Amino acid sequence: MIDVLFIWLLCGAISAVIGSKKGHSGCGWFAAGFLLGPFGIVMALGVRKDAGSLERAELERGAVKKCPFCAELVKAEAIRCRFCGADLSATAQAVLEPPRGKFRMEIDTVVGLTGDRTSLVGYVRDAEVRVGDRLALHRREGDVLSVTCEEIRIGSASVESARPSDRAEIVTRIAASTASKGDVLSLIDPP
Repeated sequence: MIDVLFIWLLCGAISAVIGSKKGHSGCGWFAAGFLLGPFGIVMALGVRKDAGSLERAELERGAVKKCPFCAELVKAEAIRCRFCGADLSATAQAVLEPPRGKFRMEIDTVVGLTGDRTSLVGYVRDAEVRVGDRLALHRREGDVLSVTCEEIRIGSASVESARPSDRAEIVTRIAASTASKGDVLSLIDPP
């Protein structure tokens, strides 16, 4: 009797190891292996890998990181994405990511005005922005453009500056198709 119990426990342990290596619950597969014996092992061998939980485990372990440009997983030490070819080095990320603590505004509306003037609308974050400030437009495509703040509007009034939490329109000289929702403006030359 003890031999049979030992064999069923062993089947449960083997099923748990196989199931957890495929990204599934080790406890659930232990129960299946213990209750079903060798059939539990066969079932664990036949189950598909859970790619989502395996990816999460690798991310938590620090073995991989997500490319900020194409969202594919690459090795943590990678300096270039093998899928999209983007530069993943720390210096490239520092240039492409908007700085914290300075003026930032995530664009939620882009309005084309007359000529090559465009109004970029969003909530001001972290610090003040003034007319004449040079700004960096961090596009979702991964590149950064330099623009100048020519006018600031809050509501229908034209103002000289916008403070954090203001919903502001920043008017610049770029084509409306250049910017899109989700792009971020940040200050190049802080005061």
